Formats: sequence, structure tokens, C-alpha cells
Amino acid sequence: MAESAEARPLRVLIAGAGIGGLFAAISLRHAGHHVEIFESSRFATELGAAIHLPPNVHGLLRRFGINPEEFNCNDAQFVTVYDSGGNVVSSKDVRNLRSVYPFSWKLSHRIDLHEALKHAAVSPDGPGRPAVIYLRSRVVSCDCLAPSLTLDNGKNITGDLIIGADGVHSALRQFVAQEDIAPTPSGGSAFRFLIPVSKVEENPETRQLLARPGEMQLWDGIYRRLVIYPCRNNTELNFVCLHPDGESEGSTEGWNNAASLEQVLKVYDEFCPAMKALLRMVNPEDIKLWRLLDDKALGTWISGKSCLIGDAAHPFLPHQGQGGAQAIEDGAALGALFPLGTKPAEVAARLQLYMKCRYDRATMVQEYSRLAAFKTSPDDKVGGTSTDPLEFSRINFGHDAYDFAENVLLKTRESAAAHQGPLTRVFGPSSLAKPPSTMSGQSSLVVSFRTRRNYLETFLPTYDCSIRAMGGWATVSLAFTRHGEQHARLVLSIPDAMIDPGNQEIETFTPVIFDNDIDSVMFGTEQGLPLCYADIREYTLGDNRLLTVGRGEDIFIGISVVMTAKNDTQVFFSQFTEAEMSSKYPALAHVIGRIQKLEVVEVIEVVGAAETSVQ
Repeated sequence: MAESAEARPLRVLIAGAGIGGLFAAISLRHAGHHVEIFESSRFATELGAAIHLPPNVHGLLRRFGINPEEFNCNDAQFVTVYDSGGNVVSSKDVRNLRSVYPFSWKLSHRIDLHEALKHAAVSPDGPGRPAVIYLRSRVVSCDCLAPSLTLDNGKNITGDLIIGADGVHSALRQFVAQEDIAPTPSGGSAFRFLIPVSKVEENPETRQLLARPGEMQLWDGIYRRLVIYPCRNNTELNFVCLHPDGESEGSTEGWNNAASLEQVLKVYDEFCPAMKALLRMVNPEDIKLWRLLDDKALGTWISGKSCLIGDAAHPFLPHQGQGGAQAIEDGAALGALFPLGTKPAEVAARLQLYMKCRYDRATMVQEYSRLAAFKTSPDDKVGGTSTDPLEFSRINFGHDAYDFAENVLLKTRESAAAHQGPLTRVFGPSSLAKPPSTMSGQSSLVVSFRTRRNYLETFLPTYDCSIRAMGGWATVSLAFTRHGEQHARLVLSIPDAMIDPGNQEIETFTPVIFDNDIDSVMFGTEQGLPLCYADIREYTLGDNRLLTVGRGEDIFIGISVVMTAKNDTQVFFSQFTEAEMSSKYPALAHVIGRIQKLEVVEVIEVVGAAETSVQ
């Protein structure tokens, strides 16, 4: 089908087919754009060993149809700190993270993740046109305004959006950021390698080190640390062996410098016999040396119609396992900020929003990685501030980059639009946190349910508002009230909202009220209430009640409840396509579309008219 002029896809050019570049390609492909990736290597494969897929990234993968279980990921279940003698210093059970955040913490082999991302980017299956990867195509410069890329063979390619995902030694950084800061040594290096779990289990001396599947082990010596965790469905152990730069001769920049087993054993000579026996199991040819580099924050990641993502924008130290995660968050944000229909003339302004979405977030996590670094010498430039490996997990794990970016775009559009008519206050910047007493009526039914906090925050009036919650969940309440025999309302409210970040006051926010009386809607709208006209119907048969909100035969919100059993209560929403909403309810599309994406994870409270509560 021919695409309309309003929905012309952008031509997106990406330098680099690493984790960040591929995920940006996936999210922009899903948005409907045409993506081309230029990769300098002969084979677009990811180097390295294992990688964390924490909750903030696990959810983004699933959003785009990438299931970690399908490429042999396993769960992180415990985080244990040992001293060099093998004594437990601390241990935390992280299996309950799924109850705190919408998604679990996964561990993956980098190559498996890279292959899954590459498949999702270029496979003919899935939405949009598959991305195209050009191998042995090294990008050497770009014109940020045109925008265009230049390859090392002199070829020039012009597009609508340029993304520099070409790593810590980015060629595009100097053109986009107008500065080319060379990463500097942090003072530490790391040996990296994998050992098969089956080999470890064969030896009685080392078998004891695998007592708990999914355990991330941190073994601390004097200015040295071993980080060990399983990947590939607990069949391989990944090692990151942190130590002072000067103790591994030949330390150079890069991921894959050769090192010797003799070096490894010498550096970790103080560790207990079982650990040294474990280290001896590595194939010497598999040992690689990685010099840990740090970099000060760039002043900007954007210029004209070009941007930087991942290590090209914000190189990470490995101490929080967030380097790859933040690259994926960058790519997800771009997909949210560039929906199909974005015009080439809008690209530069959207990249300003990309900075607004990502710069503070990634820079903050980058700084936490420095604070959480394990000091490998008294003179280390980083580390020594935090001793708890999970100290920053709430901030690291509790963010959804796609929802946040979509919210920033939504609020920017809303503030720029000249809203007219009765929907002005619905989901808008003027929605009331505390509706006046004229809204009060006889409460007949209140249902509260748990949903994803990041998405629910898109219901708040501005993107810097938030919901006070410890993890990734938040609560929504639907209150059905009567205002006379024929007049009814359904009020959607969000408790624990911080509408004014300046004073940290917690309040209940009401983004939308459905009302079945047109005169009340018109009058209330003039008073600043977020009112929306709808048909509201209630059906009762014994203890069974059904409440629907909609128009005609169409139901926008439905609540089915058995008043004697909370577990029998169901909340359901319409599932209109965008085309159906635009065709049938053009003035309501932004309301219906927002509400029907709410995920009802669990009904947590049902209160009836007689003040009986089903807990």
C-alpha cells in the first residue's frame, strides 16, 4: 500500500552494528522507518563475554518481541560478596525483584544477545521494513545538518537522521559533540573469560562454588575483585577479574588483548585454594585483557539532525552492569520520539527531546557506576564510595526509557497544541490534582488495581511529575459515583502522585472523569475539570455487577465484580486500533488510546456501596 505524504518513513543511517545501534534500528523499524546500518567489521558480531539484562532493559526487549528465554538467558537469583578466603560477607536474594519491578534480572552471553538483536533488526518477520546492514563499511565523518555519512572509501550517503553508535572510539563524536575527548585510563584493568559449568562440577574442590544457580559472586581481595556469574542457561561461568593496571603487563585499550594464565594466577595469588583451582580451569587462549577507560561527560550528544548513542555518547565502567543497558535505553527512546509521520523538518527538534529524555538519566547512571567502582589502587580515580553492589538498583532498574520518552513527546505536543472544546483538560497540563467538592457523589463502587508505574506516569500533567513508589508498580483507582437517579460518573485517579517536584507533596491526581450528563460535562469543563462525556451503564444480578463506560455499543472501560470475592473482579479496556479510534472517535482518540494501554496486573482492593471491602 502506498504511504501517504504525512506518513513518509524517515531514512535513518546508523554508524555501528553493536548492541546500541541494533536496538535503535529495531525500535525505529517498529516505528515504520527505513533503517540502514554501516558496520566497520567484516562480520557484525559482538565481542565480549556475558552481559546483564536488568529489569529496565528486560522490559524493553519484550516490548519489541525479543524474549530473553529464547536466547538462553538465565535469571540472576543471588548477589553474594565473599572475601578472598571464601567467607561470605553479605548475600542478597534477588529472586523477588519480579514482585518489585515488572521484569526480572536476566544474564546473557553477549554474542547470544547480539544475534537476537540482529535477527530482530534484519529479519523479514516482524513489523516494518527490515533494516539493512552493510559490513566492512567504516564511517569516518558526517555532515550533521545535511545530514549525511561519509565512508572510508569516500562514498557519501544522505538520510533524514544520523545515529552515531560507533563505540567508545567513535569517529562521529567530534562532528556531533564538537569535541573529541579521548577516554582516559581509570587505574584498573580486567581479565575476561568463560569456563564451562560442567568442568567446574567435575572437580569436588570447585563444585562447592556452584551451590546456588543464578548466583552472582563478588570475591574481594586487596585492590582486586573477581566478578563471577552464569550465563547460557547456567552452563557457562563468566569472569570479570578487576585488578590494578600495573599488574597486568601489556595493558592496552580494547576488549580483546591477549593475557596469560600465569598473569591471572599471580594477580589473584592471595585467594583461597578453591578459587585458584577454579581459575586454573580456564583455557589460556580464552583469556582477554580489558583496560577500563573512563571519560568525562560530553556537553551534548546532538547536532542538527545527528545524535550519538551508547558508548559513543557515554562510555561506562562495568561496575553496575549498565553500559549495554543504557545503550538499549537510548535506542528505545529514539523509537518513541520518532513515530511514523515525523517529518524531516522535525528531526532536529525531536533530537532536542532525545537530550531531554536521555542525557540526565544516562549521565546519572554513569556517575553511579563510578561511585560503585571497586578500587584497584589507593590512587584510583573512581570507586570506594559504595560497598553495596545493589545500592543504586532502585534508580537503575525502575525506569522505562520508552514510556518516559513517549511521555516527553506527548507532553510537548500537548503544551504546543491549542486545545479547544470539552476535552481541553483531559490528560492535559491543567488537569486537577484535587477536584472540587462539586464532584462529590454517592460512591457505589471503587476498584483499585496495580499497573506499571512508568506508563501510569504518562497520565500526569507534565513529564517531570512522578509517582512515589519503591519499585516499578503503582496503583490506579476507578470510582463509580452517582449524582442522582440518572447522573453517574467514573473517576480515574492516581494516588501517591508528586505533581510539584519542588515541594515533594504527595496527592491524589485525577487525569480523567467520565460523565454521562452533557450539561455537567460542559459546565465542569468551564470550571477546569478533566471531564469527558460517555455512556455509563450498570448491571446487577445478585452479587454480580457489571459497569461499563463507552459510547453506544462500544465499551471503553468495563468492570466486572463479584462483591464477595476480590479475585473474581476484572477490569478490562477497549482494544481499538489507531485507525478505528481516529475514524469512530477522533475527539476521544487520545483518551481511549491512553487508557486502553493500561495493564491490570492485579486487583488489590474492591469497595462497595455498603462500605464493605474485599481485601
